[in-house]
Amino acid sequence: LVIGNAGQGNLNQTGGHITNTDGEIGYNASGFGVATLSGGTWTNTGNLTIGRAGTGILSVLAGSTLDVDGRTIYLGRQGGSQGTLNFGSSDLDNPTGAGTVSADAFVFGPGTGIINFNQNN
Repeated sequence: LVIGNAGQGNLNQTGGHITNTDGEIGYNASGFGVATLSGGTWTNTGNLTIGRAGTGILSVLAGSTLDVDGRTIYLGRQGGSQGTLNFGSSDLDNPTGAGTVSADAFVFGPGTGIINFNQNN
């Protein structure tokens, strides 16, 4: 699943279940991907990259689950990329409840990797 391949891509999950192998948010240098999980479950049976060569933003809000199935979440995987993972709201002035994230590891690459803990629970 690729969100923001060579342009802007958005995913808003409010329920249900998404299953894929490798997930990519902000794939190419011109890619800008935003994923907001506010309900349901997103399962990656492979790795998840937030900001491979472009910009990727993932927000995991209350009522949602991100399961990377014992694999790795990469942030800012290549030089010049930016990957941001928000536990709770992406609006740092207005915290919300956070969802659940499971992965074996979080790995920061040579790009910019950011994890924000912006929850009120």
